[in-house]
Amino acid sequence: MSSIIKVDTIQDQGGNNIINESGNTVTIGKSGDTVNIVGTLQNNGGALPGDITSVVAGTGLSGGGTSGDVTLNVEAAQSGITSLGTLTALTVNGNVSIDGGTIKLDGNYPVGTENVALGDTALDSVQSGGTNNTVIGSKAGTAITTGDFNTAVGLCSQHSVTTAGSNVSIGANSLRDNVTGTANTALGHASLLVNTASNNTAAGWLSLSANTSGANNTALGATALDANTTASNNTAVGYSALGANTTGTVNTAVGQGALQINTEGANNVAVGGTALKCNTTGGGNVAVGKDALFTNTTGGENSAVGQGALFANTTGAQNTAVGRSALVSNTEGSSSTAVGFYSLLGNTTGDSNTAMGYKALCTNSTGCYNTALGRESLEENTTACYNVAVGYHSLRCNQTGTANTGIGVGALLTNTASDNTAVGRSALLANTTGCRMLLLGLVLY
Repeated sequence: MSSIIKVDTIQDQGGNNIINESGNTVTIGKSGDTVNIVGTLQNNGGALPGDITSVVAGTGLSGGGTSGDVTLNVEAAQSGITSLGTLTALTVNGNVSIDGGTIKLDGNYPVGTENVALGDTALDSVQSGGTNNTVIGSKAGTAITTGDFNTAVGLCSQHSVTTAGSNVSIGANSLRDNVTGTANTALGHASLLVNTASNNTAAGWLSLSANTSGANNTALGATALDANTTASNNTAVGYSALGANTTGTVNTAVGQGALQINTEGANNVAVGGTALKCNTTGGGNVAVGKDALFTNTTGGENSAVGQGALFANTTGAQNTAVGRSALVSNTEGSSSTAVGFYSLLGNTTGDSNTAMGYKALCTNSTGCYNTALGRESLEENTTACYNVAVGYHSLRCNQTGTANTGIGVGALLTNTASDNTAVGRSALLANTTGCRMLLLGLVLY
């Protein structure tokens, strides 16, 4: 026989509720009590809901278990993880490998493929057509849309590029204003700053910084070609080389300050420190050697090889000087040729002279149409014209005598008169004032 007791509340001797039913809720004990149950709790004869029977390690994890305390571990290589969500901090002890994806550190991942962008708004406009771009720096490459294979490193580097490709710029504001120009290389702060053209190479602070539409230029050195705007096909190597050039084309300057002041002169070649430094509009000049054609401004088609050769030339044209200080004093004289150390050294405005040999026509100033072949031939000639001296010391002392011909060692050595001809060793050697004399093969003292 069984008995049934029906109550809503069971209390202990102190009047505290042990079991209380209110509606569909049954409360056992009170706050602070410990309830010890011997046996098994069931839900309508079945297991209670929410019981964990096992922990299984998923992709990229290890560990887990079916009983007791379990531990999950993150495996070292996580090739299967596709997203980490938002991280507030990340410490990596080892290498990070990005295979075929993109990476950006300001929260906005660029579209396209094989793009890398690090910096505030860097590469933030790139579209699906823009590929293989690498941009590092605040606002670097911020306008690139479909441009490919660009590399920009530095604040605002390639800031304005949109569809252009194959550009490389390293340095703050390098290639900053370039929009569509391709295949440019800019290394240095503000190099190729306002460039819009293609195929330019600039390495050095402010090199080619003013260039706008000039193409195929090469500038290596701080401020090299820094004033160039529209001129093309120039090469400048050295600090301030072709520094003032604006529209002059096809110039080559190698050396500190070479062709530094040139503005519009074209087809010039200057090799050596400050060679052709002062040239402005003169064209077709070749200067090889330190200070060669240093002061030339508008003179054209001159060739100077040797330190200081044609140093003082300003407007003289079509001169050739080979040797240290050859034609060094020439200013306006044209069509002269000097080969040898100090040859035509003092010539200023004399035209159409030819001097070959050490100190040949050394003191000539305004004399013209003279020919001196041999060491110290016509050495003291100053203003005389139409003289021919062939041989060591031939016509050496002649100063103002004109239309003389001396062929042979020492021929007409002390001559100062005019219209004499002497052929042979020491021919007419002692003649001073005698005129219109002819001596062939004899020695006359």
